[in-house]
Amino acid sequence: MKKEDLLIDGLYKITSKDIKRCAQVAAMAFLEDESCKYILNSGLTLKSLYEYYLVIYKAAFDKMYMFAESENINGLIVFTPLKRADLSVFDCIKQGALKIIFNQGLGILFRSLEYEKNCIKMRKNIEKENPWYIFQFCVIPSMQGKKFGSRTIKPFLKWLDCQNIGCCLETQKAVNVEIYKHFGFYLNTAANLSGSSVKQFSMFRNC
Repeated sequence: MKKEDLLIDGLYKITSKDIKRCAQVAAMAFLEDESCKYILNSGLTLKSLYEYYLVIYKAAFDKMYMFAESENINGLIVFTPLKRADLSVFDCIKQGALKIIFNQGLGILFRSLEYEKNCIKMRKNIEKENPWYIFQFCVIPSMQGKKFGSRTIKPFLKWLDCQNIGCCLETQKAVNVEIYKHFGFYLNTAANLSGSSVKQFSMFRNC
C-alpha cells in the first residue's frame, strides 16, 4: 500500500538523500542495543550495523514515515500505521539484503525473522485499537540527554493526539520503559526472544 504524504509541525521530513545519514545515526545509537547484538550476533560492528540499517531504511522509506528534529538529523523517528508495519524479506532483498546475508551468513535472516515474530506476537492484543507504530526512534549518542529525543518524539505524539490515534512500540531496555512512561506510554507486555535472554518490552499509548 502506498503511503500518503504527511507533514508534521516541528519535524524535518527525511528525503532519500538523507538515508545514509539516518543509517549512521542508527548504527551509532544502537551499537550496544540488545536487539542488534541478537540479530547480528558475532558479526556486529559499527560498519555492519550501518550496512544493516541502510538496507532497512531504504526498504522503509517507501512504506513508512521518516522524520528528524532538524536537517542535521540528530534525532530520528520512523513510524507507520500498525497494519502496515511489516517489512518483508523481499522488501529488504530489493534494497541489498543479499549482500548482508552473504557476508553475515543465513543466521542473520533467521534471527531477524524470529525478532519480528516476537514483536508481532506482543502486539496482538492491541491490534484492535488500530494504533500507529514507532518502528524506530533514536538519538545520536553525543546528543543524548540534550532534549533531542523530546524534540523528535513530542511533535509526533502531539499530531497523534490531534488525530485521536493510539501508538505502540517495542524496546529492549528496561530503562527505556520508564522514559517512555513520561511520554504517556504504559507497559503492554514483555517477553524473551526465543532461545535468548534478550527481553522485549511492548508499550502502548492511548489516544
